[in-house]
Amino acid sequence: MKKQYYKFVSVALIATMFVTGCSKNSSDIKDNATNSEAVVTEAVVTETGQVTEEEKVLEEVQAPGKIVYKVTPETESDMKMMNIPNAPYWFPAELLEWNPKEAKDLDLYVSNVPLKSRVDKSKLVKSNPTQLADFKVAALSIMNSSTSGNSPHGLNRFNANTFSYWQYVDQLVYWGGSAGEGLIVPPTADVTEAAHTNGVPILGTIFLAPEAWGGKIVWFDDFLKTDENGQFLLVDKLIEVCTVLGFDGWFINQEVGGTKEAPLTKEYADNMLSFVQQFNEKAAGKLSFIWYDSMTEEGVIDYQNALTDKNDAYLIDENGKKGADSMFLNFWWAASALADQELLIKSNEKAKEKGINPYDLYAGDRKS
Repeated sequence: MKKQYYKFVSVALIATMFVTGCSKNSSDIKDNATNSEAVVTEAVVTETGQVTEEEKVLEEVQAPGKIVYKVTPETESDMKMMNIPNAPYWFPAELLEWNPKEAKDLDLYVSNVPLKSRVDKSKLVKSNPTQLADFKVAALSIMNSSTSGNSPHGLNRFNANTFSYWQYVDQLVYWGGSAGEGLIVPPTADVTEAAHTNGVPILGTIFLAPEAWGGKIVWFDDFLKTDENGQFLLVDKLIEVCTVLGFDGWFINQEVGGTKEAPLTKEYADNMLSFVQQFNEKAAGKLSFIWYDSMTEEGVIDYQNALTDKNDAYLIDENGKKGADSMFLNFWWAASALADQELLIKSNEKAKEKGINPYDLYAGDRKS
């Protein structure tokens, strides 16, 4: 059965455990992170790299339940490098205010390497007779250890994921995003240029974090803001970021589940669907958009691990209107999980029924 379902659905890989959403770096916490009711204290680091007693006291007096950010040991050496350029990342409200003409050091974050053409798969020699040319592989890779603090000039220590499997992947997602730093993360120029040099499209990440990881539905509200004509403001901004910085699209992970006071509803799902469709229309085939299987069309966080009636509209709705280019069917796939349910076979059938290319569905497992 394993051989059978791998014929149908592409596979996404992740280079490291999905922990980026929990990473925090105090020097780069932004002012509006306090919107999440987090208490941010500026760590005081001595010449020996130790946090002073003053900072420890600050941490101890915070009210219970508040979040305290401080310099972690692995970033202490970098924190001493003052005034280094810092690659961009945003909360939704910040991106709405972003103006590339006013952005400091923008030229350092722009990729100048266009996406190179690759040899058509039909012309490649197969390594074994079972290989399928239509099969696709995407890597969801944590290229840098945190969302913030990534300098295009490098840092004073060697600690980066120098991805080296370009020949095996069809696209790469620059994995990032954190409720303590920023939710919208474009790839840094060095990674984009490495990807493009190898003919691999690269996507940024939009991570609307779950409440358990510090997410807030108010950020989802900011994300879905519209103008007087019903146009989503961030659609244009996301396209602008891709165009200005020179990368190829976005992977969106919407996992905000809401609370009793501010619940996630079908209205959010309807607006999100319209957002994805609007992005598709305005990008006009020039940019890619991957939807992560999390929020259903009813506005519930319910991982389907398959293409179903609850999530297929995010690719194409009942009226035939196109949304995202592809969908990632979660990280839960392994030989010991889900395979016996034949969900990939069912997804293949569902895709064909809806006129969706089955190879635009990705399923994967976490790899560390």
